[in-house]
Amino acid sequence: AEPAVQRARPAPPRTEPAPPAPPSLTDLLGPLDVPTIAIVVDDWGHRRDNTTRGFAELDFPLTFSILPGLRFSRQDALQATPLALPDRDEPVRGTAEATAAAPPSRRREIMLHLPMEPEGYPDQDPGPDPLRLGMDRGQVAAILDAALAGVPGARGLNNHMGSAATADPALMAALADELAARDLYFVDSLTTPHSVAARRMREAGVPTLVNRIFLDQSTTSREQVRELLARLVKSARARGAAVGLCHPYPETLAILSEELPRLREQGLRMVTVSELLALEAARRDATGMLP
Repeated sequence: AEPAVQRARPAPPRTEPAPPAPPSLTDLLGPLDVPTIAIVVDDWGHRRDNTTRGFAELDFPLTFSILPGLRFSRQDALQATPLALPDRDEPVRGTAEATAAAPPSRRREIMLHLPMEPEGYPDQDPGPDPLRLGMDRGQVAAILDAALAGVPGARGLNNHMGSAATADPALMAALADELAARDLYFVDSLTTPHSVAARRMREAGVPTLVNRIFLDQSTTSREQVRELLARLVKSARARGAAVGLCHPYPETLAILSEELPRLREQGLRMVTVSELLALEAARRDATGMLP
């Protein structure tokens, strides 16, 4: 008799390994309860010199706020890098080998430094095409569109001057509606104690932060910057997080170069504005806090 022919068993279907889970916010930035600061450097777009190059080379996350329509505005906007945000489509640099690895610390976020009407206008001049008292939403939208076109990649904005504009509820409501429609955030520079900007923004659902302190002021010195940076850090340790604004001044660069490495060794976390907004939202979710 012929021997029975044994049929080969079909090979089991190959299963592709599941893709690795994307990194979470805490994978990228660490625990939610670490004291955190975000430093915004205002007034980019005017020039390129040793000081601006020094800020660009600082090995810490920074947010550069760029005035529209200046000689270097578009060029300065090109300094943007991917951020430590897991919900963005763009990749986070440094995570190709391990998605949960911390991204490099030299992250750069770009925001728009939007001129707004100050008290004493026009003697106090914020520059061309500021947001003015009495503008309706259509006028606000036109100014915002033109300014954003000159600062490509801006994720949000803060006010340049604006002590009159940010105290005007109607103007801030119009701006808030436009920012909400564009999915942009707002940082109130707080150039006046009478500002209603943050309240109007939050009412419209715009992610919002408020400047805690300017690190450099009209009479800038290294001692002043060091003292004001210490106040910002004290606020972050007490409240969990704080935003500070500064300018591309040589004195500011010198103190940040000295102090930020020491502060990082002491456990202070430094992030960009979008990263701080994400951390604050995650902290609210975790604790049930209201915005």
